[in-house]
Amino acid sequence: MLNRSSLHSGTTAYVEQSIPYPQDGKQGWWSGGFGYGLWIGILVASGFSVVPVPSSVWKNEFKLTGNGSSKDDSREAASVLFPSMSCLLRRKKDHGRAEALLIAAYGKGLKFSFDSSCTSDICS
Repeated sequence: MLNRSSLHSGTTAYVEQSIPYPQDGKQGWWSGGFGYGLWIGILVASGFSVVPVPSSVWKNEFKLTGNGSSKDDSREAASVLFPSMSCLLRRKKDHGRAEALLIAAYGKGLKFSFDSSCTSDICS
């Protein structure tokens, strides 16, 4: 999949940093760290430059932190930043796709204006 992409060697990939939670237990810690490390290894071996991004950092950037925030908010924010992809973010189960877009947006420095308009040229 990665070898067939049109991306050039040295392309930067922003990956959510795996941070275990105490309630996850040892198995959760191991499998989370294993999957995270596996993706880092695959991306680096494929020529990508990898930047780990803690979830608290990118979520704070898009005001998706706190008790009032939900996965629906992630889908809404991604739909505003990437209107051409909003049709792929309609279902509740699309929150993972939305969060991947938001991590990439964070990495590229895209900003979200909270009057429901985008301050990036992507949203033209």
